[in-house]
Amino acid sequence: AGCLTFTAMLLQGLPIKPNPILTASFYVYAMHVLNRFINRKTSSISSFREESYLIHEKLYVTLAAFSIVSALGISLTMGISPFLVLFSISLLGAVYNMRLLSSRSRFSSLRDIPGSKNISTAFAWAVAAAFLPRLEAGSVFNCGLFVSFFFTAGIVFIRSAMSDILDIQRVRLIGQERLPVLFGE
Repeated sequence: AGCLTFTAMLLQGLPIKPNPILTASFYVYAMHVLNRFINRKTSSISSFREESYLIHEKLYVTLAAFSIVSALGISLTMGISPFLVLFSISLLGAVYNMRLLSSRSRFSSLRDIPGSKNISTAFAWAVAAAFLPRLEAGSVFNCGLFVSFFFTAGIVFIRSAMSDILDIQRVRLIGQERLPVLFGE
């Protein structure tokens, strides 16, 4: 996230400052870890890190909480607009996992909608990496913001989708059913 923020700042012609880089890094780390633990029942951690996540759950959750508070605190030093935007996408991240409709509905939460994880992840990264630095600079929107926003969103979307495709292939090999397999390959 930090490197993508650095790249987005270069693409926009913004001066390189540490606060946007730290904010994006802390935000992405916190959301990544918190969502792994929140979604544990509907998806598996399924990586070489699984044992570490399970053994050191309190440490990871504590670090994630510290990271989100740090990201929000740093964004507040960048200005009220970056803080409000980061706070809003953090709330949207929490709403993403909440049950909004009855459990009898096929899509009781936003995460039940096929592809929504990839799109929302790409959007959140792009906001944190490309949009927040522009807000801090206080300058007008330009082509650099457009390019850096969609570059970041595109990279993250492709990475997320490829991860799901690899998960589908792995699951087929061992014969388990996971959400990406159930909702459409």
